[in-house]
Amino acid sequence: YDQDTGINARLRYSIVMGNEGGFFEMNAQTGELFLIREIDLEKLTTPTLSLQIQASQVDNPFRQAHAKVDILVQDINDNSPEFEYDMYNITVIENLPPNFTVLQVFATDNDQ
Repeated sequence: YDQDTGINARLRYSIVMGNEGGFFEMNAQTGELFLIREIDLEKLTTPTLSLQIQASQVDNPFRQAHAKVDILVQDINDNSPEFEYDMYNITVIENLPPNFTVLQVFATDNDQ
């Protein structure tokens, strides 16, 4: 918010740091922040993205304010579970007792 009036009240908004992945765009006139490409949490090193944003006066760009925006990326269930192997071959001998474990399989899910 700028208390000046007239041309001194016109502000220009921008992202000045933290958008290396190119996920966001800021409308320079309105200050609206837009997601412009999909974020995959599994490809990030941390679930929080931090942006440094700036508002500067149009007539005097040296008069400016900065703010930090932290964006928490929540994971969605976008990966299916996968078995360790595509096929399992086992041999079972006759006369095993009931409830005898003949195989244990493992699956993983890449969602965090």
